[in-house]
Amino acid sequence: MPADDDRRHGECCNQQGPEGLRSLHPQLGSRLPFFLPWVPRPAAGAADAMPTPPVLTESCGFKLIMGTVGGAGMGFVFGLFLGAMGDMQPLQMINGREVPQAPFREQARLAYKQTADRSLSMGRNFASFSAIFMGSECVIEKMRGKTDMMNSVYAGCATGAAFGMKQGPQAACFGCVGMATFSALMDKLMGH
Repeated sequence: MPADDDRRHGECCNQQGPEGLRSLHPQLGSRLPFFLPWVPRPAAGAADAMPTPPVLTESCGFKLIMGTVGGAGMGFVFGLFLGAMGDMQPLQMINGREVPQAPFREQARLAYKQTADRSLSMGRNFASFSAIFMGSECVIEKMRGKTDMMNSVYAGCATGAAFGMKQGPQAACFGCVGMATFSALMDKLMGH
């Protein structure tokens, strides 16, 4: 029985696009499972077949989780940096005279609290941004059956629209266009 399972897994991973997955999983109908990887079939006559990547690292769920954790970490570090560099409290003046400063321990406690609040806030924002982007990019890649620059452009559009949705349809459209352009520029800059 294990040999039969290996053969079916090989067929699933080597058939072209989502149709190969649907033929092995007829109960899915038109839904494409996000947890199964899509691996392109090697070109006809290729001497060396591409090695099949591990199933876990190519699944949308894994990419979503890793993108969210990475985004939260980046946002937290970015918030720490900006919190340490930002203004904590302006000097207070009353009748042209400076109010006496709080003790050093109180100033340090206030600075720590403001830095922690800023880094947690930025960590949440970066995590939600990367979760929307990575999740939509992976689903778009699975649905299109291609790995190219347009996947990140479409995902950027979806992410920008999602973040601009609270301000109305015009902001969602501007967010879509802005993030799609930014994603295309980043892909060109990175050489994809």
